[in-house]
Formats: sequence, C-alpha cells, structure tokens
Amino acid sequence: MKKQKKTKGKRKDSVFRLLNPKYLQKEVHIYGYNFSQKTHLGMIACVLIGAVAIGLLFKLSIPLITVIGVFGIVIMPVMILDMYKRMYQQKRFEEVGQYMEQIVRAYQKEQKIYTSLIECEKTFEPGRMKEVLREAIEAIKQSKTTQEALAIIEASYECDKIHATHEFLLNAEEHGGSDDFFDSSNMLIKDNSMWIRRGYTYHSQRKQQYTDTLVGIVFATVLCSTVLYILNYIGTVLKDMTSGFDIFSQPFIQISSLLYIIFAICVVLKSSHKLTDDWLKDNQAIKEDLILNDYDTVMNYDEKKSSKKSLVWAAPFLIGSVVSYLLISSKVVCAILLVLAVFMLVQHKVGYNIALNTIKDELGNTVPIWFMDLNLLLQHNTVYVALTKSYDNADIIIKKELDRFFDELDVTPDSVDPYLHFCSKFQMPEISACMKMLYSVSEQGIGDKKMQLDGFIQSVYEMQNRADERKKEDMELKYQRFFFYPIAITTLKMAGDMTYGIMLALSLMSSIHIGG
Repeated sequence: MKKQKKTKGKRKDSVFRLLNPKYLQKEVHIYGYNFSQKTHLGMIACVLIGAVAIGLLFKLSIPLITVIGVFGIVIMPVMILDMYKRMYQQKRFEEVGQYMEQIVRAYQKEQKIYTSLIECEKTFEPGRMKEVLREAIEAIKQSKTTQEALAIIEASYECDKIHATHEFLLNAEEHGGSDDFFDSSNMLIKDNSMWIRRGYTYHSQRKQQYTDTLVGIVFATVLCSTVLYILNYIGTVLKDMTSGFDIFSQPFIQISSLLYIIFAICVVLKSSHKLTDDWLKDNQAIKEDLILNDYDTVMNYDEKKSSKKSLVWAAPFLIGSVVSYLLISSKVVCAILLVLAVFMLVQHKVGYNIALNTIKDELGNTVPIWFMDLNLLLQHNTVYVALTKSYDNADIIIKKELDRFFDELDVTPDSVDPYLHFCSKFQMPEISACMKMLYSVSEQGIGDKKMQLDGFIQSVYEMQNRADERKKEDMELKYQRFFFYPIAITTLKMAGDMTYGIMLALSLMSSIHIGG
C-alpha cells in the first residue's frame, strides 16, 4: 500500500514520463499487471485512427487533426494507467471481502486465530492476499504475537473493516468462547457482507455514470456535427452547387470544433479518473483540516458575541446606504449597500448553519460505522473499555467528542450526562438514542446486555440505511453537476455555430439580392 501511495504522488508530476513505453510498463507492473509493447503500439494506432475519424467528421484541416492526435497520445498513458488502477482496486476489494468472511468462518470452526489463518490461506489463489497471509503465519511461527501478525495484513490493505474484524477475533480468543459468540460472529459476517454490497453498489453506480457520460458525449458530438452539415447544406443551396461553399472551412468553425473535441476528451479523462478511488476507503470523507474548522465553528459558537460582531461589520454599509439616499440621492447605491448590510448582519448565522450541516453530514456517514465497530467490541468488553478501544478507528469528529466524553466521565463516572452530551450540539436524535442505550447497558450489567444490544444494533442498521441513501443522493447530485459541463459546452458550440451560420446565410442572401 505504501508503494501505491508513492506511485500516486509521482503520477501527478510525471504525465510526460508516461510517454516512455518502458516507464509506462513499469507503472502498470506496480499494480500487478503486464502491458506489452505490442499492446502499446496498438493503442497508439487506435488513438490516431480515432483522431483522423473525428477530424474527418468535422472536416478539420490536417494541422488540427494532428493537434488532436498529439493530444490523444499524450493523455492515452494516463487513461491506460487509470484502467489498470481500477482493476487493481477492485481486485483488492474482492480479496478483502473474501478474507473477512473466510477468517471469521474459519475461527468459528478452529477457535484459534493461527489455525484460522492457515485454513484461510488455503482458500486463496496465488496473489497478494495469499502472500500476506503467509507472512502473517510465518510471523507467528517466529514467536511474534498474534496481534503483530494481524498487523501485517492491516498494513498491506489499510482497511478499517479488517481492523475491526481482527479486534473482534483477538477479543474472542482472549476471553474464550462465550454462549453468544456464534451470534456475534454471524452478525459480524452480516455487517461485513453489507459493507461489501455497499461497495459494489457504489462503484457500479460510478461505472454507470461513466458510461452515461461517454454516451452523452457521443450523442452531443453527433448533434454538433449534424448542425454543421445542415448549415453547410443551407449555404450550398443559397449560393450555388458549383461555387464550392463550405462552412467547415471557416476559421471560426475549425477552431470551435477543435476546442470542443479537446474539451470532450478532457471530460472523458476526468470521468475515467473518478473511477480510480480506493475501494477500501470511504470516498465521502472530508479533509480533516476543513472538518475540524467547521467543528470548532459549531462548538465555539456564541450567538450574542457573533451578533455583536456582525452588527459592527454591517454598520458601515448601513450608514453608507443612509448617506447615499440623503446626500447623493442614489436609490441604486442605497439598495446595494442596504442588501450588503443585511447580509453582514446575518452572516454569522449563515456560516454557523453551513458548518453545522457539514458536521451532520460527516457524522451521518461515519457514526454508523463507528457504532457497528463498537457493537462488536461490546461482545467481550464493558462499555467504557469498548469506547476506549474504538477510539483509534473513529472519525476525527468522533474522536473529539470521545475526548470530551472521557473528560466528563472522569468527573461524573455514574452520571448519564456524558452520554447525553455526546454530539448533542449537532442536533442528531438518533445518536442520542444510541448513547442512551449504551448508558443502559453500562448500568444494568450483563443480565440485560443482549436485549439492549439487540435494540442498539437495530438502530445502527437504520442509521446505516439512511447514510447509504444520503451517499446515493450526494453522488447523483455530484454526477448531475459533472454532466453539466459537456451539456454546457455542447450548447455553446451549437449556439456559436448556428449564429455564425445564420450570419453567413444572411450575407449570401444579401449578395444574391444585390446581384439580382
């Protein structure tokens, strides 16, 4: 995985190095695939044929067709590498899904992690996962702890779900078999299966979006060229069949067609690159520095103090609007300044609401995952210990809230307040309900634990379903925004061509009238 990160960093500044066939082969090999010289030449030939075909469709000059061919050859290695990276990410995801199911089922049978790893390793075909499992098995043989051996697998795949599965198995092995172990392990298998299904669904939708983008661009290209052929036919009829009228040869049409084609290729490249995300990571995650800034905004928000600051910012605009109305007698300037004054007066509320909604969206995506991991830890730990162990894998906002939670719990260990205050400022009742259940489990003890956890896990499943719906809606919204660009450039291209064609037609009609 470290190698992969290094590769990703290099690719940003080595696009032109990829033009070297040997360098491209080396980069593809990093993802575990081979890319032959013959295939490379075949791809170049396809690009050149495509450039000539699109050039002939728009009747571009040879220099412009050459520009398209060169541009296509430059970006071709990037798209090739993206293709192999997509296959690599999908293969890793499949390996992780298979491993998490096999290791838990093997443990149900063997009741030992070491023998479960041996059993699990047998189910894999030769490849990266099989090699990593052998490393882990050898590590245990060399007297390393089981946790150190499992850390080898976690380091190779860097997936929170693998870590949560390992934590469950380590706790099970440490505490021995319990009456509800098989129920807990089956619940873990179910949770992992749901995570895998969500991953496949998400990336299937991304692939469909990519296909829709390609179809849309092909349709738009045909539409743009059809408009030009119609305009050319009208011009030919107006002038004379023997005069050789050709709208395609006009400099404006040539340049606009070139720009459209290059833009369309860039859209395809961008859309293709969006499919190379790491399948093992949450693609909805927000940068930590941005989310922490929003978190601080919400936590430190003071309505009275912020209102006073906003009033200070609004005062100059308000005074300016009065002065412009009384002295300058300009209603337009007065209205503009008045609008700015009103905006400055409420800008603190706008900023707070934006930050609050951002935090709520982040928690909506990450809290169900954390609660699910917490539920697995609760099978063999007290609530306090489970919360402590869940800290490392928690999202940054959850870590902040856990810090506050532990501080409050140290002061009032028997109070429900720390549980009620957890994420209370973000107005999410489903989180409050789950935290109340955790308090009940901690207070009522092991006797009612199973019944309480059943209600807890049901609430988590409902939260996860809502999170999935939000992710789907967000993805559709982003897709609609992304699809806007080819629509916009196509509209602009056709509007420009039609305007130019109409002007030419009017010019021809004028010359015919004068000649007559």
